[in-house]
Amino acid sequence: MNPARTPLILVLATIALAACGGAPKAPGARFELFPMHPQYVGEERGEGATGDTVAYWDDATRAAHVLRVKDGKLVDAAGRPLDPDIEGHPERGGFAMYAMTGDGTIYWSFDHRPGHVHHSTLVAGAPVACAGDMTVINGELIDVNNSSGHYRPPPRALDEMVRRLREMGVDMSGVEVKYWGQPDRAPPPPAP
Repeated sequence: MNPARTPLILVLATIALAACGGAPKAPGARFELFPMHPQYVGEERGEGATGDTVAYWDDATRAAHVLRVKDGKLVDAAGRPLDPDIEGHPERGGFAMYAMTGDGTIYWSFDHRPGHVHHSTLVAGAPVACAGDMTVINGELIDVNNSSGHYRPPPRALDEMVRRLREMGVDMSGVEVKYWGQPDRAPPPPAP
């Protein structure tokens, strides 16, 4: 295959997947995947529609930001409860962003500098099972949503995120689940 055509083929494949509303599960994936919106393809090189150069995390950075659960609380890799770093990242207002991969791994960050760090940063532009924001205070999950302009995951993706959090040991009974763009959407399915 001509290497010069490879980016074009990737863009066309991404557009086709986006038009279908998602992608089938990749081999070994537990969850349906959703590609990044085509306008952001190439953003890590400053070639997306916005012209911004967005940072993409490497494997080591991602490993340090895997969401874990301990005694029902969201914790970091060292077991410390997640808590908003409002002073360090005032632009986030205490919210963390997250991206869940097809195997159910959830990455998080309190950093969100527009034009530099986005949901795509967490997974280096790879497709996601869900992406959005969540409010976490001292490890307690307050709310979660599917608000991601880069990925635009549908409500069913947020339902899967809620199921995954329950599976990990998070008590979702008091957590507000907010469906982006669908304020009248019914709440997620109850716990089994």
